[in-house]
Amino acid sequence: MQINIFFVKNSKNYYSFPPLLAALEGLPYVRTQFVNSSFLNSFEDETADSLNVFGFSFNTIAFLKEQKILKHTISKLKGRSVFFIAGGAHPTACPEELLSFGFDAVVKGDGELAIVDIVKKLHEGQKITGVFEHKITNLDEHPPFPNCKSYYKPIEITRGCYYACNYCQTSFLFNKKPVHRSIDNIIFFLKRAFEWGYRDFRFISPNALGYGTYAKTPDLAILSQLLSKIKTVIGNKGRLFFGSFPSEIRPEFATLDAMLLLKEYVDNKRVIIGAQTASDRMLKLSHRGHSVYDIEQAIENTLTAGFQADIDIIFGMPEETEEDVQETINFIEKHASKNVKFHLHYFIPLPGTPWSNKKPAFLSKNVIKLLQRLTGAGKVWGTWLAQKTYTKF
Repeated sequence: MQINIFFVKNSKNYYSFPPLLAALEGLPYVRTQFVNSSFLNSFEDETADSLNVFGFSFNTIAFLKEQKILKHTISKLKGRSVFFIAGGAHPTACPEELLSFGFDAVVKGDGELAIVDIVKKLHEGQKITGVFEHKITNLDEHPPFPNCKSYYKPIEITRGCYYACNYCQTSFLFNKKPVHRSIDNIIFFLKRAFEWGYRDFRFISPNALGYGTYAKTPDLAILSQLLSKIKTVIGNKGRLFFGSFPSEIRPEFATLDAMLLLKEYVDNKRVIIGAQTASDRMLKLSHRGHSVYDIEQAIENTLTAGFQADIDIIFGMPEETEEDVQETINFIEKHASKNVKFHLHYFIPLPGTPWSNKKPAFLSKNVIKLLQRLTGAGKVWGTWLAQKTYTKF
């Protein structure tokens, strides 16, 4: 029996599907295709001796945006030769919700082994439903993208995070002990992409300067080895982006030596520093693991090394007071410049985190007006005001 897998794209899941395509490459009875959600509305395939599988991946915001359309689509196609799989951050945290929504299977956490398990069972004719969870302990065994240049994506070099910040899903969805892809494996796939003609190279990591270590400081020897080997491959014909999206940097890892090392190799002019708040009280409450002093040092080191900085800030974290907010605003006013910009977010309670049921702190009209003034002055940016509409409170 042939299995047709339609991966349903949205604006947030571009990086989710290529590793799954790579995992399925060895199954000769599988045919894969990317589609938009509108494809489901006109889907009429009733091919005999085949099963049509629709694979969805979404975070909480994407799910909240799409849930009405999803429910309608699933109910419309149920009963035909179709099978619905959900994966990603939100399904991992709320698998039972997705099953009750009409999905046949929910992947919890890592997707590569789970989707192969599901597809093999379907091919064998098994009637399956429920939650599938298969932990990955060695990224080298799982290619970041398939052997097809159309599906290249930034290489994931680290999965998981041991900091377990109360607002963030990463530690709770994957591993609290990070899993690092080896340098040789990274170079193998980077060479492949370079031979295909790709020239801009980015990497996926919750903390770029934490690559290769489980300590709370960067391992400069490992980072130097990684970056130098990448540059050996791409030379002057390619560009290396590291410490920029999608691989930000924790403040305490942005030491001067680390930033100078980056400056020696990378092509990005800006780096992203995950500060989240400039209140030491809120940093402790959120289990962030660094101090305001660390943020100030990170900014100083970033500028000294010759980079510009984008500083991530979250307003509205639970129990945040007007005093906490003012400390962060004062910090922004102090450090904002043409070389330092602040990227603002609003706290959204994410399923699976310690703060999943916590109410966002109230932002007064005066604070909102002040943040809007800072936006108009070019000191801050972001969709923080729109994010307020995604909370359930």
